[in-house]
Amino acid sequence: MLQQQLQALTDSIDGPVFQAQDSNQDAIDKINKQIDEMELRLESRRALYIMQYTKANEALTQLSVLQNSLTNQLNVLKNL
Repeated sequence: MLQQQLQALTDSIDGPVFQAQDSNQDAIDKINKQIDEMELRLESRRALYIMQYTKANEALTQLSVLQNSLTNQLNVLKNL
């Protein structure tokens, strides 16, 4: 009798232990898929931020060059 109960509990097709393991594995698979999707979105967002930072940095460099040029031109005008 105990052997039958143990067999029923641990049956690899429809036993409750197998069903619980299967259910847990399904939950793990779903979470792993969500993690993968989130990592893709994060990597995409990261690439966008890097591109925006690079463009902003280039604009600041150009503004600095322009500032120096204008400062030099003003100094020349002052000395006239």
